[in-house]
Amino acid sequence: MTTSHAGSRTGRRGQRRTATRTIVGAVAVGAAAALVASLVTLPDTVTERVVLATAAWVLPGSPDTTADGSAGRKLVGTFAQYAAAATFRRHHPLPAGVDDADRVFRRLVALRATLASQVEVAYAPPGGPALLTGLGWCDELNGAAAVTLAGELGRADLVGLHDPQTAAEHTVGRVWSRSRRRWLYFDLWGDRIAVFTASPAGARILASADAHPARRLDPAARASVERMWNRAAAGVPFTSFAPTFGGQLWLRARMAARRGSLVGPRSTTAIAAATAAAAMAATAPSAGPVLPVTTAQRFLRARLDQLEGDVPGARQAYRAVADAGGPHAASPLALTAQLFLARLAR
Repeated sequence: MTTSHAGSRTGRRGQRRTATRTIVGAVAVGAAAALVASLVTLPDTVTERVVLATAAWVLPGSPDTTADGSAGRKLVGTFAQYAAAATFRRHHPLPAGVDDADRVFRRLVALRATLASQVEVAYAPPGGPALLTGLGWCDELNGAAAVTLAGELGRADLVGLHDPQTAAEHTVGRVWSRSRRRWLYFDLWGDRIAVFTASPAGARILASADAHPARRLDPAARASVERMWNRAAAGVPFTSFAPTFGGQLWLRARMAARRGSLVGPRSTTAIAAATAAAAMAATAPSAGPVLPVTTAQRFLRARLDQLEGDVPGARQAYRAVADAGGPHAASPLALTAQLFLARLAR
């Protein structure tokens, strides 16, 4: 009893120290957020310089990239994604007075043209911010859309869904519509871009369009995705995005104070794994060749040009990456450059 009681006091003191450190860390992050809140209005030239200068941090497989999952790399990647999203919005203005659902849909259609899902390629996505890698799983692509939409409609969430019929999991996004006074759910990952509302009775599609992917889901996977849309009202929100980078840091600081961690759960997608597994296993090495920083910077230059709508500039930069030759010809970024070159040639 005495030993147990002493151990209990020691445990409580340790918990208090941990809580104190967490709160101090949250305050520090909050202070940093106040300093960087204005960065969302960076002009294109400054955004380009910052993103290109951080190529080794933003793009996995580049020299000097920090260990996967490191706090520093996540912070730099988050900043770069918010800056890229702001650039995208500036170069794709929408008419004043557009209904929220129409605004979300127009954004998704324009954004999906600059992105590819892992189902469309025969290798594993490199990871990192999808607006800059151009490629990702459902949580990464819909996360990129959430960051973009949060900047004009307010906080957005990622929502984990489950299909009990197949045990598959999927991630969609949602953003609050003040005019409609309800959540607007969205998904741009698969074959079909969709904006919908969710209720226990199922999904009500407000707008949809063909995503024109390079490779389509099989019919069973498409059916599973749409079943999960109908269960979106029972989905679990697991990650939130604030309208600005500074606001995101503050949001994560608040989460840290509550949970003791800045890292939230990550959704997986059994559908995607099942659809792409055979091609990935047949053609993908366990780790792609390391890209020179100059090649990584050219790829990021291509991504920024594409997000800005500069098709000739994007083609030129993608071509420089795709034609790098040697061992770099088989790198994920070079193969992704080839994919976007083919898309821009349509």
